[in-house]
Amino acid sequence: MSGALRAEAGLRHGRWIVLAAGVLVLLVVAAMLLRRKFSAGPSALARDADGWLAARTYLEKRGHRSLLSDRPLDRSPDGDALVLAFPTTSFVDPVQLGAVKARLWRGGTVVFAYSGQEGVAETEIAKELGFSFRRNVRGQPPLNPMRWYAFASETWKLTPDPELGPNAREIVVAAPRVRPEAPAGAQILYRGPGGVPAAFALASGRGRLLVIPADALSNGRLENPGNADLLESLSAALGNSIVFDEYHHGLVAPDITAESGSVRSLDLLLVQLVLLYLLAAWALAKRFGPAWREPTPIASSTTTFLRGLGELHRRLGHSGDAALRLIESAEALNPRLAVPAGVRAAAAQAGPDELVKVARTVSRLQSRRRA
Repeated sequence: MSGALRAEAGLRHGRWIVLAAGVLVLLVVAAMLLRRKFSAGPSALARDADGWLAARTYLEKRGHRSLLSDRPLDRSPDGDALVLAFPTTSFVDPVQLGAVKARLWRGGTVVFAYSGQEGVAETEIAKELGFSFRRNVRGQPPLNPMRWYAFASETWKLTPDPELGPNAREIVVAAPRVRPEAPAGAQILYRGPGGVPAAFALASGRGRLLVIPADALSNGRLENPGNADLLESLSAALGNSIVFDEYHHGLVAPDITAESGSVRSLDLLLVQLVLLYLLAAWALAKRFGPAWREPTPIASSTTTFLRGLGELHRRLGHSGDAALRLIESAEALNPRLAVPAGVRAAAAQAGPDELVKVARTVSRLQSRRRA
């Protein structure tokens, strides 16, 4: 008996361990999701691990003039280089995209810092600039929580192309889900596992397009010597004035907000939501049909059963048929029972009250017969 008790106690203890491990995994996953949700992304104003504040500060210390653009790309300040870091919080319309291509045709430099994740806006802009992305470069994420965590936290070490010289060092980035496809004629800068292109330069018009992973210059990666070398190389290649597109990271000038009419659109949206709420409340408050009447519950006692049966006949209008059936059943049980013709005629047209009277009459006749 004691062995069985110990085995049961051990089983309960094992269940608690499994439950605690499951709760811990959920907390880790929730923390990662919240971190990703509230991250400001590769913004030049962001201080978190994904931000580019350290890179912008370094470039300013090296003598560059950084301009934080709080306007659409077709109205952003002029500069020697334009930095587009992804993911962004808003889309780039065709007018803004045309302004980016115009910068390239005028001889400017555009830095396309890709996120490595699947994004519609990022993919469409890349297509217009002359390259595309290969999806699912690491396959589908596993369903096992521990293997998924390892998948999500995996890093790639990008090796420099031999053309960069013997002093170039590898850079560390988060392993991407998608990677850019280098078009023909592109200069490969860094390669990922298996020698796949991960960063390259591409001539566009009279300008130059640099495609690099955004995580390579994030605050959390610049402690790696190779990542710092990449930033120093960009410092020498981007010119004196660098425009950081912060408009698509949420930094919007007050006059742009007033021109966009977004406040009025928000008011209209709120009005529509209020009307939708009122319509839903009215629809739910309105009766969908006749009031529901609870049927008489049929219990084990004969009295309750008969009451329920009578209620069913009353609701269905079977009082006349029930009266005739009552007489037939009584005569079948006692062939000598004689029910008057008047009672039988009344039973054919009986309502709920007449059904009760017929039943009482048949009951009295049965009692007299027994006496």
